[in-house]
Order: sequence, then structure tokens, then C-alpha cells
Amino acid sequence: MRRTARGAPYAFESERLWFRAPERRFGAVVAAGVEESIAELSRFMEWAQEIPTAQAQSAVQAQSRERFDRDEEHGWLLFRRADGRFVGICGLPRPRWDERTLEIGYWVRTSCSGHGYMSEAVRRVTGVCFEEMTALRIEIQMSELNERSFRVAERAGYPLVEVRRRDGCHPDGTVRDTRVYALERPSDGA
Repeated sequence: MRRTARGAPYAFESERLWFRAPERRFGAVVAAGVEESIAELSRFMEWAQEIPTAQAQSAVQAQSRERFDRDEEHGWLLFRRADGRFVGICGLPRPRWDERTLEIGYWVRTSCSGHGYMSEAVRRVTGVCFEEMTALRIEIQMSELNERSFRVAERAGYPLVEVRRRDGCHPDGTVRDTRVYALERPSDGA
């Protein structure tokens, strides 16, 4: 299996999903997923304030691939194994390699929400982080108003460890409280 220098696999799978590193050729399917989901995404994601064109999203995927190759971030595109439909993205947007701490971020397209795909993806990425990328800690952070996102973290087995009050802003400028969920590497008994 092909991997980056830090051990991130370019492709892997779970029970119902294929995980693929970004590629320019996926621009149109990602753009369609963002367009379908813009109402939900724009509330919490700064990057989702307008609907991207397929061409613009192809450029984003090409840039994401370059950052993936350099281990600056890892975002896997999720596709249903049953029919190849693009489901969303789950990845590691801000690795802190010196601390061996990774952060999982994710979004699911509206039509695929409510089927457990993202909880499945987060559990699988968690395994990759601990088993293949030697992470010591994994965090998931989101707005306290983003209940769907924090329910995914909870279903994936992450405990709430902190709520940071007034630590940022939503895209509309309102002040945000951030929920932080975290898991630490299971002890090997040593």
C-alpha cells in the first residue's frame, strides 16, 4: 500500500466506504456535493461560503493533493463501495507532528447524512492514525452549535474533554464556543 513519509495511506476502505486521497479528477463530484450541502456547510465552514465550480474545485483538489504528499494535511474523499457515490470528506487538517497529535475534520453531503457513514469514517481514520501513523492523541473540534458534528464524534467513541468559550467566530461573525473531543493512544501495557 502506498503511503506518505508520515504513514498516511493514499487509499484504504472500511465496511461501506472507499477512502481516496484528493486528485484533480474528483473536482466535479466534490463540487456537486458542496453545492447540494451548501446550506448546512456554510453555517460552520469558512471555505463553504459560495458554491464552487467544478473547475475551481479541481484546482482545490490538486492543491490538497500537494499538501497530502507533503504531509501538511490529509483529507480522504469518501465514496460508497456499493455504488461509488461521493459521500463527503474525512481527514486530518492540522497535524501537529511534533506532539504526535492529529485532528480529524469531516463533512458529509446532505443526501448521505443520517446513515452512519461519517461515524464509520471517523472510526476507520482513528484506527489509521493510531495504528499506521503512530499518533498519540487525536482530537475533533467543532462549534458547540454543530450538534450533528458532535454526535458523530460521540458515536465514534470520542469523549468530550473541553468546551472552549468564545474562542473563535462562525463564518457570519458570531462568537463561537468550541467543543473538543479527544482520544489517546491505547496503552500497549508497557
